[in-house]
Amino acid sequence: MLIVAYLFVINMCITLLCASSDSSAIGNSSNVKGTTLNIGICNFRLGRNCGQSNVTFYLYTNNQVEGEQIVVNKSSSNLLQTAFNVSLETKILIHGYNSDMFLGVLNGIKTEYFKSGKLNVILIDWSDYAKGPCYPAAVWNCRMVGNCLSQLIDAIRCISTSNVHLLGFSLGSHVAAFASNYASKKVKRITGLDPALPGFATAANENKLDSSDADFVDVIHTNAFMQGTPLQSGHIDFFVNGGIIQPGCMQEGNVLACSHHRAPIYYAESINSVPGFWGWSCSSFWEYLIGRCWKSGNQTIMGEHTDRNMRGIFLVITNSQAEYAMGPYSNTIRNFIKMNNDKLQQIAQILLKDSTAVWLI
Repeated sequence: MLIVAYLFVINMCITLLCASSDSSAIGNSSNVKGTTLNIGICNFRLGRNCGQSNVTFYLYTNNQVEGEQIVVNKSSSNLLQTAFNVSLETKILIHGYNSDMFLGVLNGIKTEYFKSGKLNVILIDWSDYAKGPCYPAAVWNCRMVGNCLSQLIDAIRCISTSNVHLLGFSLGSHVAAFASNYASKKVKRITGLDPALPGFATAANENKLDSSDADFVDVIHTNAFMQGTPLQSGHIDFFVNGGIIQPGCMQEGNVLACSHHRAPIYYAESINSVPGFWGWSCSSFWEYLIGRCWKSGNQTIMGEHTDRNMRGIFLVITNSQAEYAMGPYSNTIRNFIKMNNDKLQQIAQILLKDSTAVWLI
């Protein structure tokens, strides 16, 4: 109960702080000049405009493996002076709290993309505004970072008609939502990789990732109720292994961080996986929690190759170690239910033992 109360207080404080600063929808523009308020080591960016912020972008291609910085503002960019290929699709990877563009699980996605074919892959670095232990500041800064990213999206559209796909991990999922709405036109696809819960649990849809933020929004949940949201956040939401604690993570030093980071790990594997991650439909996550989604129902694939015409909630089973993908559902549901019954007991023991575990990411 202590951890639940703690999360609730933190979430309400952040929500009230953000609401008092901005009660308008995220798609609206602002002329407020961006400055930074420093409280200890925490940086709160005031105003939505990107200005002279320390948000940077690095381009990677099959031939540009070291990364090349992209310089962009509202009126110009150096994209044509870089290795950016106007004929290729662009994937933009967005990290979350207490990390940077070198986060291993996101670079794993980049590596798998280049194995699959030719692409532009761009990593955004907003680590100056996402540093730990400054989580409230990181939540506050998501809007401004999204505005910076929207300038890059518009710059790409000025020189290319190819698709732009945003992939955000944790807080990065909400940054993607802000970016799409700030851009001159919403992007075709956003993938939310375990979108962050603290600071967004009671936020209105216009202030967090939801299905209105792109033509297609797909979401993978791996640490619901903890670091990730349990709420449906896209056109299609996949709850993996129950969506809360992932198999194999009990043996890790930080079970919650392990589960949270499995979302980008599963996505990376999905890019080139032969069996694939397949889920069966469920009317809601809550129906699953009370045991009403035991049958396979309709199946669809999760990850890079998700069917953009599918809608709803889907449940996915994985192996406890790589390769995680198990292919289409067969007759494994009884083992899956047993695994989750044991796992829920272990979750309760962890939370009772360490009420601060959720913040150790």
